[in-house]
Amino acid sequence: MKISSPWTLAAVQLLAALGPRAAVCAPAPFAVTGMGSEHDKAAALFEIHHPGIKYHGQGQGQGEDGQKKMMAPSYDEETLYKIHHPVPTGPESSASSHPGIETLFTHHPYAIPNHPLSEESESGEQEGTEEEDGEKGTYHHDFPTMSIPSRYYSTVLGRRLLALSSHGVLTSVFPSNLSAPGHGPPENVADTPIGLPEYIASCEEPSGNPTILSLKISTATRNAAAGSNVSLSLSWWDEYIHLTGKSPWALANLPRLSLTGYLEEIDDDDTDPKALETCFVQKHRDSVMWLPGRKWAAHESIWTRLVVTQAYWIGGFGDRNYIGWFDPEEWRSVKKDQWEAVRLPGEKA
Repeated sequence: MKISSPWTLAAVQLLAALGPRAAVCAPAPFAVTGMGSEHDKAAALFEIHHPGIKYHGQGQGQGEDGQKKMMAPSYDEETLYKIHHPVPTGPESSASSHPGIETLFTHHPYAIPNHPLSEESESGEQEGTEEEDGEKGTYHHDFPTMSIPSRYYSTVLGRRLLALSSHGVLTSVFPSNLSAPGHGPPENVADTPIGLPEYIASCEEPSGNPTILSLKISTATRNAAAGSNVSLSLSWWDEYIHLTGKSPWALANLPRLSLTGYLEEIDDDDTDPKALETCFVQKHRDSVMWLPGRKWAAHESIWTRLVVTQAYWIGGFGDRNYIGWFDPEEWRSVKKDQWEAVRLPGEKA
């Protein structure tokens, strides 16, 4: 079959060049009208399929049978690449070229819903910003319907955390003048802090000073005797799991506390030793094996207290809990009936 019309031949050549894209992207059938020549018609059809690329025109040649035939236009390599690899333009073309990416952010049938605490309240502000009048100390809260506990209330919660805790991480600092005779610490740990788990109990209510059964051979006791201050880290993480039997939604949203101070030996004149023993053994039954004065104890021990000079509290996420230092006087003034009246996360009312 011979094609006598140059315009029809040009259309066939363009469709062949487009390949499968022609079937998907070609517009509905149309008629090119108002064109004065076959060249104009071919140019119009070319620009429809290749917007932004100038039509170079086509030459005419004569075949062996005398028929005029359209000659393929000649383009440089860059233009040919643009013809065969069109770049989508506009938001619609961009979205349609990557439909899967958009759906990842707009809908997913197995998406995990936000935890209720992370959802913004209906009357909440979008962003936390200072007041427009520039007044310092005034801050738009992300959750205005959720009030952050006061420092004093958080102090009472901290005292409850101490009272219910049975262990913590006691941190001390190696002295700077270390020598390494025998099994002593190596010299290169001088002035370095070390934290190790330790049994504790709150046996001197209402002082707020935790009680520790210190072995004279222990690292913390030796460092404290050499002049080191100490800190005790407590958290509600383990107790929450123990109380509820399940892991919390986020451990980071549970309270933790750091008590800073120094170790002080408890004299018999200060506190009844029998009362200390009863209190401590109620928390740690195995500690009866190394109580002070026991002849069968593997190591010599003494009763010590951590005299709290500062306390730092992280109640949970900062947009709904108090985070910061406690007032030392407020820490010492909390009474037992106060911390017994509050509840930590996971506790039954």
